[in-house]
Amino acid sequence: MQSVTSWALGQGLIEAHPLVRVPQDQLFNEEVDRKQPCLSLEEMRRFWRVALEMNNQTAKVAAWLMLTGVRREAAHSAKWDEIDVRAREWTVPAERMKGRVGKKREHLVPLSGQAVEFLMSLPSRKYSPFLFPGMDRDRPITITNNDQSDRVFRKAGIEGATLHSLRRSIATAMGDELGIPMDVTSAILAHSPRTRHGVTTEYDKAKRLDERREALERRADLLTGESGEGTARAGN
Repeated sequence: MQSVTSWALGQGLIEAHPLVRVPQDQLFNEEVDRKQPCLSLEEMRRFWRVALEMNNQTAKVAAWLMLTGVRREAAHSAKWDEIDVRAREWTVPAERMKGRVGKKREHLVPLSGQAVEFLMSLPSRKYSPFLFPGMDRDRPITITNNDQSDRVFRKAGIEGATLHSLRRSIATAMGDELGIPMDVTSAILAHSPRTRHGVTTEYDKAKRLDERREALERRADLLTGESGEGTARAGN
């Protein structure tokens, strides 16, 4: 029963696990996720290849998360009208971002060439307003527990990791492998502004956009082993 249900969830054939009744706010506990493993570059590349090979929605969400660095709750409910393919930008609405009520803000994600290429592989907006529709094409796939992503990790030979482990791994690789400054990485991950000596350090969105774009391009090149510079910018 468990394996069949998990498979159906991953395919988007059902919207929620009938055996799970965990409050939503406990499913996305980043304090707990910090204890999870950080994937090596080789593991991330292996997971990337497996995610592309698997023909299910959870694997596609995982691939999108790896290219953009967003949290899974923002990734799985992405909509076509949030994406400007020609400008290579995705605007995540404030209501889907983490934060206190009234303090949330929209997040602009520069899209690498590989991210645009990935978008071209998805069903068009004529099929669904969502990038990753569930059984009902007018609603996004619902990822309610780690069982759905476990299948992808197991096939890649990785134990004990979740989708949030990918975000931690992205941040680590940007620093260790690419030497990208921490404040640029924090902006990519949409972390809350830090307070130093009583002064809140906000990043300038316009100033950081080019830096974030370059960082995500380099990150995608590192992940895929290919340059995304030549990817076409035509719309979907």
